[in-house]
Parts: sequence; C-alpha cells; structure tokens
Amino acid sequence: MKHHLEVIEGLESRSAHFCCLRELVGTSISQGTFSLQVLEAVAQLERVLERLTKLA
Repeated sequence: MKHHLEVIEGLESRSAHFCCLRELVGTSISQGTFSLQVLEAVAQLERVLERLTKLA
C-alpha cells in the first residue's frame, strides 16, 4: 500500500489524479484522498500487529 501512495503522490506532483474504477476511489476530490489515507493507516496497523504477533 505504501508504494501505491508514493505513485499517487507522484501523479499529483504532475497535476494528475488517480482513479480506481474497480473500487470507485479517486484523488480528484478530498474524500477519495482521505479514503486512501485511511486505507494506508489500516495497512500500517496490520503490519505492526503482524510483527507483534511474531514476537509474542
């Protein structure tokens, strides 16, 4: 997911927007950007929980 956000930031730096037709999420409006940021936060939480589970 982190790679996806880097690609999206690269697009935005070129004044382009990301649009996922399958999931109906895009960065042309702030709601889409927020949704992608929430998904990244959830993915990061999952990675941390996996690491903690392996350590336990």
